[in-house]
Amino acid sequence: MDFAGPVVTCPQAAFFAGAKAPTNNTGELTGLLRALTWLAAAWSESAFAIAPVRFEYDSDYAANMSRRVWRPKENVVLILAVRRQLDIVSRRAPVAWKHVFSHTGDLLNDRADLLAKVGAKGDTRVSDKTHFKLLLQGQRGNPWDDPSA
Repeated sequence: MDFAGPVVTCPQAAFFAGAKAPTNNTGELTGLLRALTWLAAAWSESAFAIAPVRFEYDSDYAANMSRRVWRPKENVVLILAVRRQLDIVSRRAPVAWKHVFSHTGDLLNDRADLLAKVGAKGDTRVSDKTHFKLLLQGQRGNPWDDPSA
């Protein structure tokens, strides 16, 4: 499953997590929060077996803030929300982190970049795991295809 959506900055909105502005950093943190929240929910509903998790990231900011390597000076509420969800997931399975370089042809990173652009425009898209699996197998075009397809 992949998801794209805008960074929510309105405290009254349903998915508000503490972001004060829709920046690249809050977008990266929000993406991590959504992934962690989805994973914890899927495990709770027994939709997927509990297994080790690996986050491949190109944002040192989001990864280091999430893992408590750096101390937040801004986006504190959002970072604390990410850390809480990471703690929940980490208690159930090992979590590994791998840095990948952006814009180098990495299929999954290119897909994440595309979804970030969709969210930055204010659009929301959800693609099912079938699309994702076919994308990984190279049977569904390239990662720059429309994520709503």
